[in-house]
Amino acid sequence: MKPSLRLVPFALAVLLSATVVACSPAGNKGAAAAPLTAYVLVDTSMSTNSAPIRDLYLHLFEQVVSGLPPGSRLVVDRVTSDSQTSATHPINTQLPVFDPGSTNQIAFDHSAAEERARLMSAFQNQVLALRAADSGTDILRSVSGASDIFAAFGGRDVLVVLTDARNVSPDASALGNLDRQSTAKVLSRLGQQGLLPSLDGVDVYLLGVGDSAGGPLSPKKAVAVKRFWQTYVDATGATLVAYTLVPPRFPLGSTS
Repeated sequence: MKPSLRLVPFALAVLLSATVVACSPAGNKGAAAAPLTAYVLVDTSMSTNSAPIRDLYLHLFEQVVSGLPPGSRLVVDRVTSDSQTSATHPINTQLPVFDPGSTNQIAFDHSAAEERARLMSAFQNQVLALRAADSGTDILRSVSGASDIFAAFGGRDVLVVLTDARNVSPDASALGNLDRQSTAKVLSRLGQQGLLPSLDGVDVYLLGVGDSAGGPLSPKKAVAVKRFWQTYVDATGATLVAYTLVPPRFPLGSTS
């Protein structure tokens, strides 16, 4: 049964006064270092192509933005069947920090409200509105580019993947059929192919898990899929903070 979601208001307007730009990470190397870099990958494959799931992703994205501290770098891209070559980073921005010495509070708050609307509109129109051309879902190749994103901007690193967790690519498919031994073999092959990035110190959130247009997995397969992603994240050196449908909150501003 699909969850019924009602979008909640944004908690901190100052965190949402971001400028939406379409550019590559390399073009921002001269920008001021961000206290936190959040890379958000959004699964737009056919298995997530339903209104309830896209509404869920909008809700989750809203939570992500509300949890970012001022000055954070936010980069968003889609997960497709050919994620590496189709990466466009439709949202790539650094959230501003309010300076009471040089900025009028009322004017800043007004600008923040306008930019908040632009940010959510960009997410809806440039990310969620796009439909997959085929059934592929190459989450692994999307994640393999995360180290480049984090190296470009610095700060504490957070990777958020909005997905049903079903990878469908030549590198790894049918994750629900993998036991521990076959999972180890897949990871070994991914390492040989350069698809096991070094993500030491990165906090990883896999969200929207289990909500698929194709229906739920059996309990046994669901356990196998979770085991694969836990093992995969461990192999990258990152920490899997959350693997769930909807988390209670995003403590992205925490330094713990």
